[in-house]
Amino acid sequence: MTQVAATVTAATRYRLAARLSVNGGSYSWNPHAVASTAVALPNPGGATPAITSLNALTLQDDLLALGYAWGASNQNIPICGGTAPLQNAYFVQNIGTADPAAQYRVLGCGLVAAPLLAYAATGQAGYYLDTQGSGGTYLRPVDFGAGPFVPGTQSVAQFPVQAGLTDIGVDPRGEVAAIARDSAVLAAGAVAAVPVADVQAPAAQPHAGQGTRIGLLGNPVAVAASPSGAFLVLEQANARVQAFDASGNPVPLFAGQPSFALQAATQPVYRDIAVSGDGLVYVLGSQNGGTAPSDFSSIYTIPTAPRSAGRPASMRLGSPSRRTTACSHLISMR
Repeated sequence: MTQVAATVTAATRYRLAARLSVNGGSYSWNPHAVASTAVALPNPGGATPAITSLNALTLQDDLLALGYAWGASNQNIPICGGTAPLQNAYFVQNIGTADPAAQYRVLGCGLVAAPLLAYAATGQAGYYLDTQGSGGTYLRPVDFGAGPFVPGTQSVAQFPVQAGLTDIGVDPRGEVAAIARDSAVLAAGAVAAVPVADVQAPAAQPHAGQGTRIGLLGNPVAVAASPSGAFLVLEQANARVQAFDASGNPVPLFAGQPSFALQAATQPVYRDIAVSGDGLVYVLGSQNGGTAPSDFSSIYTIPTAPRSAGRPASMRLGSPSRRTTACSHLISMR
């Protein structure tokens, strides 16, 4: 593999290309829409349905599928797996990034807990973490293409229900990792090649724990898989990104080190991490409360060394447009 130069600099700006619109139940990408200026959800209240949380956003590059999950109030929709109505419910949905209808799937029932959703950046793997399973927390495959989003009854991996998982990352080669923010646990392992009964699904093994030294985690915020197979964990308390393999071992991915420190900022809040199919890693965060677009702007460069022969790496943190709500590290690991 050869290095691809990242061209993100202090002058780089991410601008609105299109906005998803719906008209009469049909979705389309509107290139003439005006970008939203909101950086937070409004406070819900009263009897009017309202969005209460944004829980996941994930992209399947090869299939041009965008998945997202959210919570809403005053829904009066049947609970998934039953008939009792839910007022405060959680949902998942897919949409096509080129043709919205080609990957349009919507969940016609409500979940009682926020689902975790993760698609591999390449290949065709996509999963959601079902928090309503009996006796555990199960990783279930997503069927891509148009059609209803049907909750599954089989899984490809399982996690302890008491783990309190808060994010998952999927490697297209068949491994998964999840983090639990409160306990600082990294649970990782292989997924089954085909879905099996829940009790037969391979169990992810817990690793890490609270701490500051390498191999431990400090208030982990998010996890994502790199094309090289490493899982990158974003840590709030330690202000760093740390790389692990599926056995929970630190990986010396950054200039021979398994972690790199994030730039010092005033009141930093780290929010998410994502890796593109090209091996670019984005770290999203804000400072000063995150109430204005200018709270999400930063730029710096960190030199890195090859992680193995013939696989050089480079890293840059790019400043996005003031219309976006993310600052981003860019790491080329091709």
